[in-house]
Order: sequence, then structure tokens, then C-alpha cells
Amino acid sequence: MYPPQGVSGGISKLSELQIDVDKDWNQKRIKNIGTPINDNDVARKIDVRLAARPIDMFRIARVSGTDWNGPRSVAFSPDGNYLAAALADADAVEIMSVPDLQRVARISGTDWDSVYDVAFSPDGNYLATASYAADAVEIMTVPDLERVARVSGADWDGAMSVAFSPDGNYLAAASIDADAVEIMTVPDLERVARVSGADWDGASCIAFSPDGNYLAVTIAYASAVEIMSVPDLQRVVRVSGADWAYAYRVAFSPDGNYLAVVTFTTKAIEIMTVPDLERVSRVSSNDWNGVGGVGFSPDGNYLAIASALTDVVEILTAPRLRRVKRVSGTDWDGAIGVAFSPDGTYLAVASNYADAIEIMS
Repeated sequence: MYPPQGVSGGISKLSELQIDVDKDWNQKRIKNIGTPINDNDVARKIDVRLAARPIDMFRIARVSGTDWNGPRSVAFSPDGNYLAAALADADAVEIMSVPDLQRVARISGTDWDSVYDVAFSPDGNYLATASYAADAVEIMTVPDLERVARVSGADWDGAMSVAFSPDGNYLAAASIDADAVEIMTVPDLERVARVSGADWDGASCIAFSPDGNYLAVTIAYASAVEIMSVPDLQRVVRVSGADWAYAYRVAFSPDGNYLAVVTFTTKAIEIMTVPDLERVSRVSSNDWNGVGGVGFSPDGNYLAIASALTDVVEILTAPRLRRVKRVSGTDWDGAIGVAFSPDGTYLAVASNYADAIEIMS
């Protein structure tokens, strides 16, 4: 099952600077933890000095236990009223209220065997799921989780990721064992375009650009990241190699100018330009061993990441990737999924080994 439980990779410094902040965030000082920056590098100084955390990362609500066994991903509804969770080891999908995480609806069973991903449609009327072991993609109504359409079988072998296009007309799916990416109509899930084969060996995550013109995909086993046109899935640009070994998750910035990628094996976070995939910034460290969750804040100023093998949730500046705030420990054991609320007030976290869902503010 993906991702691997034991990986190794190079270690590099987190960054050149770190903000050290008191409890009330009233005083800030910059502490050198690596190579000093040049005094003339004004832009980088400003980027760090003006970095302010979007949230305190104080706990608002948390649910844990067998009902939330093995969560893999979380997603906020467009209006921010609901949080959906994919509970892989419980074979369940749940919708909860925000911010108190009270149950609204829940479904479970073999149809959602190892459900790995959830996504709300832009109008909030539908929830899509990808079920890894059931080899299935499904669309359900919100909030009652009534089935609208479902596709399953070898074409969706190891379904890992789903995403709605910004206009809500398409649903994209990545299937890691079928080595395939597909675009389907909404809500009936009729095929529009599909690519498969060695170039998409281990397709693990997909994301639409905010304007709907591009689809980005991480391709874990091919150690690649690709941007394709929508809806025909023609290649626009592709990067590959050791830097993207086990590329796991991908996210576009809200303005569509940047693409963030996290790579499980290389313990790395990278931001690239769109659509040419030129590197803007990259950090790699044991701090991000097993990094598997990534998401931009709604204003695009911050990036949240979750690292499964170091039990870490962190917020960094975007696009410079300077550390702003970090939490770690057993409460976030196996942290694998993160999502900002639409207004940026909350951060939701799915912790796979802790069997927990949390909202922080």
C-alpha cells in the first residue's frame, strides 16, 4: 500500500532563517540557524520579517478513536460549514460540522474500502471519493451522502485522488495501480479523457488550476510531476528525476501562479511556477520525513504541510518556504492530510496513525 512505511533520503538544512516568536506573537526576532543571508538581500529579509502566522494552531476541536480509524484526507465545503473526512481503515466517509466536528452524516462498508480522498464540488452540492482498495470513484449528495454515480473496476485500480474542476463540470481521478489519470463529467461520471501507461506509473494526486485550464498530477513511481491541458489531457510540461521521487501530493496556489509538490522519499517541499514548472523554492529535511499533505491558504501567503513519519504539521510562507508555525507529537501521529477553511480561519488535519481529525485556529 502507498505510501511506503520506511523510506530514506538526503538531508539538507530546513532554511537559512527561522522566526522565533513569543507566545502572544507580539515580539519577533530573526534567529540565524544556518548560513547568514547577505545584508543586501533585502527581499528575502522582508519576506521573513513580515511573515505572520495565519492561525495560532490552537486546538478548536478534535475527534479520535475507532470511528476515525486511519484518516487519509480532509476537505472543507465551499461555504466552510462542513468538513469531510476519508477514513481509510474504517472504510468510511464522514461529514462533520465546523468548527465543533459534530457528525452530520456517515457512510461505511466495502464500497468505500480504504477510501483515500474526498473533494467537494465548487457549489457544495456533491462530495467525490476515491477508494483505493475498492478501485472506485463515487459522487454523493451533500450533506446526506446519497449516491449519485459510481465507477469501479480495473480502470480505477488503486484510486487515490479526486478533484472537481473550478466550474464543477468535470471530476478528475488519479489511480496509482492503474497508472492512469482520467477526467469524467459531473455528476454522471462519463469518461471525457484518459491517459495511462509508464509515464503515469503510480499516479497519486491530481489538482485543477484555479482557471480550470490545467490539471497537475504527481506520479510517484515515475518520480515525476506533470501539467496537462483540460479536458483533453495533452502534456504541457513535465519534470522528473530523483528530486521528485515518490511525489505524493500537489496543490495550486489560489492565483494559479505556483504549484506546490511534496515528495515522500526525498522529504521535500517544492514550489514551482505555472505552467513551466521552474523551481522557485525547495526545502528538504528529516523534519519532513514522509511528507504527504499540502495546501495553500486562501490568500496564497502560506503553505500547510503534514509529515506522516515525523508526526508534524507545519505552516510555511509561500513561495519562499520559511517556517512560521509548527506542532508535533503523538497527537499528530501519521499526519497525512491538511486543508485550510475557505476563509483561512481554520486548519484541519488528518492524522492516520493517531486515528484523529483536528481543527485548529
